[in-house]
Amino acid sequence: MTNTPRRRPTASTPVTSVDVDGKLIDAVMVDVTYEITGDFTGTWHEVPWLASENALPVRIERDLDLSSLATFTEHSELVLTSITPKR
Repeated sequence: MTNTPRRRPTASTPVTSVDVDGKLIDAVMVDVTYEITGDFTGTWHEVPWLASENALPVRIERDLDLSSLATFTEHSELVLTSITPKR
């Protein structure tokens, strides 16, 4: 299988806040879309929110819409639950 992702230009919004375990974290939202061509075709759209202080991803929304012999769609939302490291 051969697939070639092409990345559209990204755009970011002004600093916003994301609630992580009751603490508001300043973050920048980045909007990225990949256009997939080859054996699979479709789009991969992802919006990560990166902490302004250290670029830690505090939230990610992802939408996939891919087609080949079958069609695959997915929507996911990932949110950091704590900024405290655990060992």
